[in-house]
Amino acid sequence: DFIYSIIDNKNLKILGTGDAVRSFCYITDSIKAIFTVLLKGQSAEPYNVGNPNGQLSISQLAEILINLYPEKLLKIEIPNKNQINKISKKIKVKIPNINKLKKLGWDPIVSPENGFKRTIDCQK
Repeated sequence: DFIYSIIDNKNLKILGTGDAVRSFCYITDSIKAIFTVLLKGQSAEPYNVGNPNGQLSISQLAEILINLYPEKLLKIEIPNKNQINKISKKIKVKIPNINKLKKLGWDPIVSPENGFKRTIDCQK
């Protein structure tokens, strides 16, 4: 939704409080991780793919995105920021443990800022 809002020159609207933290991993890093597992991983062994260095709250992500395109003069709207969340989220932070993939020689290299900029710019 954020990407489409930026492309359409609309303010970024956060529907929750914006406090949830997620780890953002760019597609090229994900594909390289999958190939690393296929070529070097153990058969029937699970591996987490993600970018622990790309952890951001939803509010932080929105701030980064509007700062990537200052000429658009976009703002962040959080209509529910001060309301009590009636639907409790059991997991507020989701950060993958990629130690097994690192042992195979893989590490994510694309930052969330660069990844989102690439994604948005290719949609223009």
